[in-house]
Amino acid sequence: MTTKKIEGKRVHEVIETPKFEVKATKLLEAVKTLNTLDKVAKTQKTAIDGFCNDLVREFSGFTEKTYTTKMRAMFDKSNLYYKTKNGVVRSDALKMTQTAQTVVSTTKRYILAGQEVTAKTSYSEIKEYFRKLLPQLSENRKLLNKEIALMSDSKVTHMIALLRQSEKTEKVNGIIEAETVKAKKLKAKKPLIQKSKGRMAKAS
Repeated sequence: MTTKKIEGKRVHEVIETPKFEVKATKLLEAVKTLNTLDKVAKTQKTAIDGFCNDLVREFSGFTEKTYTTKMRAMFDKSNLYYKTKNGVVRSDALKMTQTAQTVVSTTKRYILAGQEVTAKTSYSEIKEYFRKLLPQLSENRKLLNKEIALMSDSKVTHMIALLRQSEKTEKVNGIIEAETVKAKKLKAKKPLIQKSKGRMAKAS
């Protein structure tokens, strides 16, 4: 059924969607389930980000010199497990799983690098700090990486083997060249030493 709506001088045709019974299919069920999981994942990510920030900010005021002492005191108070050579950790101490362990480890690296954690520092800021320290790839290198990604494992392995052999050859050639130069210098010094000895013999 088609109806018309007039807005000013424009006429829009609106087609009503015919009603029919939607049968349950595996495709429909899969899409609905994934849509639901996407919403859950988004909610979970927001919650995880918040808890990561909370964990980071617990290290506020820590420095390179005080990190170990303060960390142990803080973990002991909360009965959290940590590796130690000179200390005692309770047998029932809670061990951290991947996410918490990664956040603590990254925060430690951040502090030991001389950076300061404040009550406003976020985990994303810390990750961004380390990301900026990574070497920036040139456009040419990015194109090469894409090309390498399309190659088979055997080709990449062969390329690396050739590269290593080339580096090894260059290293050997460098050593040979250095020894050759050294030998030439020694050879050039011998006549001078012999002349010096001859003069000393005549003088005596």
